[in-house]
Amino acid sequence: MGKYKRRLGARKYMDYEASALERALQAMKEGMSSRRAETLYNIPRRTLLNKMKHIHTGDVGRPKSLSQAEERSLVDVLIASAEFGSLMTELDLRMLVRNYLDQKGISLTCFKENLPGRDWVYLFLKRNKTKLTKRTCQNIKRCRAEKTSEEFESYFQNLETTLQDVPPQNILNYDETNLSDNPGTTKCIFFRGTKYPERRMNTTKSAISLMFSATAAGELLPCYVVYKAERMYSSWIEGGPPNTIYNRTKSGWFDAGLLAKLIKTIELKSEKNIKNGFRATGIVPLCPDEVLKKMPTARYKERVSREIDNSLLDFLQSQNKRGERVQRNKKKMLHVEPGASVSVADLPIAQNKTSVEYEVPAIESEVQDAEPEVDSVESEVEDVESEVQTRSDPEERQIKVGDHVVVEIKGKKFLKYHYVAVVLETDDENDSLFVKFMKKGLAGFIFPPMEDTSIINISDVKQVLTQGTEKRRGIYIFSDIKPSFNLK
Repeated sequence: MGKYKRRLGARKYMDYEASALERALQAMKEGMSSRRAETLYNIPRRTLLNKMKHIHTGDVGRPKSLSQAEERSLVDVLIASAEFGSLMTELDLRMLVRNYLDQKGISLTCFKENLPGRDWVYLFLKRNKTKLTKRTCQNIKRCRAEKTSEEFESYFQNLETTLQDVPPQNILNYDETNLSDNPGTTKCIFFRGTKYPERRMNTTKSAISLMFSATAAGELLPCYVVYKAERMYSSWIEGGPPNTIYNRTKSGWFDAGLLAKLIKTIELKSEKNIKNGFRATGIVPLCPDEVLKKMPTARYKERVSREIDNSLLDFLQSQNKRGERVQRNKKKMLHVEPGASVSVADLPIAQNKTSVEYEVPAIESEVQDAEPEVDSVESEVEDVESEVQTRSDPEERQIKVGDHVVVEIKGKKFLKYHYVAVVLETDDENDSLFVKFMKKGLAGFIFPPMEDTSIINISDVKQVLTQGTEKRRGIYIFSDIKPSFNLK
């Protein structure tokens, strides 16, 4: 917010405290003259006389852009939005006021294009500081916000059965975090015009895992530190908090074995206020109302002002309800050669299917007109697929000695690799082939210096290639290989 300076010689407005004005008015009611009160309380005489006659009782300065009723309604809307998790930023508040003024047909010259400025937001929050404040919030997943009171009640019923005859000192609450070895960046002083400012500092950007635990009886467990290393060094355990336990793992993460070692080696330390955390979660003592009272329910309507439209509350409640999940398509890895680029046009069949699937006309008549085009595109795709299948399906085409085929080999992590091979022998009884593999090069396919032969099943053959073109130095080129193969 900008700082406004008073012009020299300008009139002073309310150069006194409100409490001094009240004392002066009370003294005048008890018989003190206005001139005596002016001298004693340093308040202008005409101001005292106007206040005694209830003249000019409004606030000093320009009138507010919104009335008191409108500001109260706006405060209730902000509180309701925050209660249901649909938080508003300062920009959202400004846009909300702008939309309200536009819908009412009100145009305020003090707002540029009816959009309040940041100074207005600052003063609005200052006027309503008893109800509103700015806080840094944390994000929670939508699936957590969708939980209902019935689910929480069911949870506490099961928890009551689980914690039966379990003493509070055996109920643990633990959480882990990490500390990064990267100090980050900061602004330093450099010569003006320096293009690449650098700071010399050793850093590994590795993270150190920490675990803090406490019991429901108010006992604090020692801190547990885990390094990402295979060996422990003496300097790593120096200068830490008392009774801290140190360990290391190859991954730097906590596992069940480390937790078991922690429980065996801990020494419980008494701490105050730990019980409040268990009490706030309703675990010890068991009290579901501690959690249920924090949920935005229908009872919230009784607590907010009647000026909030019910449609707003219905909208806010619908944001926390479970809706239809948008099904996400599984992503597939594209096999692109180093240095090459790929676009949707490189996969013509997939492109046609995609355009058919996501085309949504806006008018019903257009939908009816578009149906023949969709059928024609699908028929073209089916014709192309059937043509490729009849031309290269190994089961329908008789594989002979000397044919070039594409063989599918399954690798690790369910990956599939494809190799070009030439058929040396066929075994119709066992449905197997004896083949010699070729290696993919920059210009085509060649036979490796060390002969690579194997017996494969005929079901591993994914395509029978046409006769390839042999160039110099034993390089073969095949023009009908499917682009979807992961050739090696």
